[in-house]
Amino acid sequence: MSSVKIETQKKEYETTDYKISMDIPQIKTDIPYRDKFNADYQSLSDEIFNTFSAEAINSEATKDLLTMAQEIKLNKKNILSVVGHIEAFTGGAQNQLYRVTRNIDLANCRELEFVDLF
Repeated sequence: MSSVKIETQKKEYETTDYKISMDIPQIKTDIPYRDKFNADYQSLSDEIFNTFSAEAINSEATKDLLTMAQEIKLNKKNILSVVGHIEAFTGGAQNQLYRVTRNIDLANCRELEFVDLF
């Protein structure tokens, strides 16, 4: 196997206080690492959602905003690289920007660490 099929699960929520748009990548190809990858991304998304929602309730901003988009940087030669772009606004002068990067060795079913690259 050199690549896997990835689909994005889209979750959107909107209240009078906040708007949330989240893309959650999910591996669809039947491989040993699929369930762990999918569960990890779902857990990360839930954690970000819960943290943001709690902050938004106490925010003085007119309308808080959370956007989480995923970009597949590499999906070949048994390596999957996903970069998550997260933008949050809960008031103040500037948005908060974050990146979450995961690099997966599909052949060995493990996440690559920085030390693995050098």
